[in-house]
Amino acid sequence: MISKRVPQTVFLLLLCVFCMYQVQELALESGEASKHTYARPPISPVVFELTGSNDYDEHDLNEVNAEFIDDSKPVNHHDATSPSMVQAKPSKGVREKPDPINTIWVTMALCWSENTHYHGKGQFPYKDALPLSSQLWLNLTTARVIAQIVYTEPSISDELRSYQSQLESYGVLVKLVPAQTMDCVLKAQLIRVLVFDLPEVSPEDVVLSADVDAFIMTPKMVLPIKVLRRKQIWIYRYASTFDLGNTFMLSFIGARAKTWKQILDYNGDIPQMMATYSQRMNLPEDYTWDRDQHIVSYAILKSQLCSLPKDNKLWKELNLEPNERDDSQTCWHGSGAFEDCNNKLWSRNILIRYHGGACKWWHFYPTESVQDLQAKFGEIMSGQAESGMFTQLVGKAKAMSQTYLGKSLI
Repeated sequence: MISKRVPQTVFLLLLCVFCMYQVQELALESGEASKHTYARPPISPVVFELTGSNDYDEHDLNEVNAEFIDDSKPVNHHDATSPSMVQAKPSKGVREKPDPINTIWVTMALCWSENTHYHGKGQFPYKDALPLSSQLWLNLTTARVIAQIVYTEPSISDELRSYQSQLESYGVLVKLVPAQTMDCVLKAQLIRVLVFDLPEVSPEDVVLSADVDAFIMTPKMVLPIKVLRRKQIWIYRYASTFDLGNTFMLSFIGARAKTWKQILDYNGDIPQMMATYSQRMNLPEDYTWDRDQHIVSYAILKSQLCSLPKDNKLWKELNLEPNERDDSQTCWHGSGAFEDCNNKLWSRNILIRYHGGACKWWHFYPTESVQDLQAKFGEIMSGQAESGMFTQLVGKAKAMSQTYLGKSLI
């Protein structure tokens, strides 16, 4: 009789081969040291940034790195002392204290009055997504949430007031913002990174931009900010821009409030800010979608706090002269392990789980419904999102590849 373990073993071997030879997909390769002044971001999201740090001793580094990579084990979402919430402790001895971080603010926004019609998103339930994504940030992490709701109506409706109360009951700081003469969706996109002027936000607070339909799946989403406190900007999906040349994704970019204020040319007049950056980047007047990411990307690269190889096509897209520099002291480069998992790109989901330990966050397609949002929310909150047999098989395949090939792909 053939052992029942044979099909599983064959599957694991095939999965090992697949993961080994498909690592180039969508910025997930570790790659050789590039010809540029810094190497391609490796798969391991934190290790390469912490190595050689002067802020933490070797024991602390190993502890934090191990916790960050092993995202496949269950976590206690409500226990602040859970090992998943561990932070590196400053090592003993006299040295300069890391820059302070008072609070991490996750900033999101939506247009109450309408959806964007770009990319088939006209029917997506953004209003239903925001309460769920807010609760995930508030329950899984120590971050606070700012939600700005833009509306076009002449007055605030009872329905909007009720929606505000619902969000506030979870602990969300809610701001209702009239669209005035601006496009409602565009204003909602832009104001996410302009919260540095709010009285509740202190200059040393970190403002982390996010999308309402980005469902985080692990408490460790804030770990790079907490551990790498000397950085001035944290770009979670840097690897995608590094490889593909697209604008920096606003899910997720973090910077202290004082840094956002310093790098953005903004004096309280959003239309004027748009006009200024449109002129600098030679954007047409009717250009709307993705304008927020163009402005943020321009501001970041112009500040020289983060950089890219001189041949990266984003320089040309933003009408900037390439200015490649070593940004290792100021900018955190997130790896491909911080790309989204979703219901369509299953091969990429495998690679993220294989190299990153587990999915870090989930993104939805325009065709998905409220029921899809609620189902994923329930999985994440119950700790079941990454506890299935398939994720375990990916972990076994990774262990086998390391054991039998005698090397780590991380």
